[in-house]
Amino acid sequence: MASDTSSIFSRILCPVDPDHSLKALDFAIRLARQNSARLYVLYVAAIPIGATELTSAADEEPYWEVPGRQRLEQMAQEKLAAVYSNYELMIRSGDPATRILLAQNETGSDLIVMATHGRTGLTHFFLGSVAERVVREARCPVMTVRPD
Repeated sequence: MASDTSSIFSRILCPVDPDHSLKALDFAIRLARQNSARLYVLYVAAIPIGATELTSAADEEPYWEVPGRQRLEQMAQEKLAAVYSNYELMIRSGDPATRILLAQNETGSDLIVMATHGRTGLTHFFLGSVAERVVREARCPVMTVRPD
């Protein structure tokens, strides 16, 4: 019987928050390597109150994305460069869950690997859960990884 050499996943999206999602990124890298998949590493920057995406020129990166891009590039240098080369860094602005779902559609990712903060009770009620919304609305499987 011939063995199936096709990958389970060919495009993996890993939304990151450089302070809380390193474990999820490590897991996404391992999965991407095992499947020879393209890894999309996404950072969603918050738009400052009073600013809009139209604040900057169309060909210019919004000022609030610059620190996020720098942190994302540093994370990629530290975590990815030496171990995996088939990746793309993405930065978007706005609501994290919405931007993650849009990025999944844009990239055609067949898996999302993301960290969950594991908030409960009132904190969860008031802050909501990005991971929970992504799990409910994504068009592909979502793997959540606890940071601890």
